[in-house]
Amino acid sequence: MSHKKNSSDYWLAKRKTIRKLWMVLVIVLILSVTSDLLFDSHGKFIVNDTFGFSAWFGLGCCAAMIFVSKGLGFFLKRKENFYFDDGEKSNSSKNSGGE
Repeated sequence: MSHKKNSSDYWLAKRKTIRKLWMVLVIVLILSVTSDLLFDSHGKFIVNDTFGFSAWFGLGCCAAMIFVSKGLGFFLKRKENFYFDDGEKSNSSKNSGGE
């Protein structure tokens, strides 16, 4: 018997799980920002001592990584049939047999 699973059966696609993940994310963000109130930071630069530096610096670095990866993808992308020679679907016939 073949039982085909619906995409909503996946645990990350369920509304209940998504809500829990958002709650965990918000709690972690609140804890990371409020930790600046509890601990005294001694940065080498003035900007390191600003409130929530770790949170906004992490957000900025994440955004920068996304933009850099998109830029690299633009320059490094290849045509869809880049690895195929003149309509061949695979190279297995070339690599087998040692001819």
